[in-house]
Amino acid sequence: MVSLRNMRLADLPQVNLLLSKAFTHALQNDGKFKERIPLCRPGFLEMYLDSNPEGCFVIEGKGRILAYCFSRLWGRVGWIGPLSVLPSEQGKGYGKQIVLAAIDYLKRRKAITIGLEMSADSSKNLGFYSKIGFVPQEMTVDLIKSISNIQPKLQANIRVLKYSDCSAEEKKKFIKRAGNFNKQLHRGLDYCTEINLNNKHAFGDAFLIEKSGDMFAFLMAHTETYSQEEKRFFLKVNTLQLKGQLSKRTFEIVSDVIEFCASSINLPGVYVRFCTRFSHALHYFLEDGYGIVKNDLRMTLKGYPQQDNLNCINLSKWE
Repeated sequence: MVSLRNMRLADLPQVNLLLSKAFTHALQNDGKFKERIPLCRPGFLEMYLDSNPEGCFVIEGKGRILAYCFSRLWGRVGWIGPLSVLPSEQGKGYGKQIVLAAIDYLKRRKAITIGLEMSADSSKNLGFYSKIGFVPQEMTVDLIKSISNIQPKLQANIRVLKYSDCSAEEKKKFIKRAGNFNKQLHRGLDYCTEINLNNKHAFGDAFLIEKSGDMFAFLMAHTETYSQEEKRFFLKVNTLQLKGQLSKRTFEIVSDVIEFCASSINLPGVYVRFCTRFSHALHYFLEDGYGIVKNDLRMTLKGYPQQDNLNCINLSKWE
């Protein structure tokens, strides 16, 4: 008998193996025979499950897990992924069943944005998600840059507040300021739970950036690798929010802050995901020495679009 249920902590070793097998199989079908997706660190998947246990699902049958799906909620901004179906079980409707379960959960939780990101060159996945009701939005691009061993000097009026360095009372104030800032840049967006999860699982950190005493940017990043085979090299920026005058000088300050945060924990590189709708910021970072290493397609469910304030910069990573 095949059944759909909520994911449990005890499922994660099987989910990890399925993820590696399914994503490797997809790459090989695309002609990338030498590429292999390694197993994730157990703590990484634990953090994903911990973030939204009621919205993570598995399909179980034949004594094993046949499919899995994670979903996340950042306030009322919901997204789906990663998800996989065992290669030998594909074509039986399990993918559609488990994605619809995640969508139903996010709708019941009053999400106003529901989205996902997928490989930009997968016509199979594009057709699959389009039939379910997702609509292509824009490309996302991943940028990397190696940085020098010399920590950049910040302007005297720039202050960086690091969540993990705060006292218990300071953390409460940090969370409140971050939540207020998030909502200004995207209706319903709230990263407060995510900040605490990164800290709880020791997988990343969050930063508030002040200019002359006023908060003008928010940064959240992973500082650890996703797999044990991956070398610890990058500060992986998953969220970058910026408001105010979006001038070249502002981007220079933010770029310096990112490099400052990376060098402060001895990471020699930075990794940032850009939504191409914010092309003016993207062009600056490319001019500043960043290179594109990967691109994906962002999709949103019909009727549940992104609700960014396009007068600001709101970068995020949905995977």
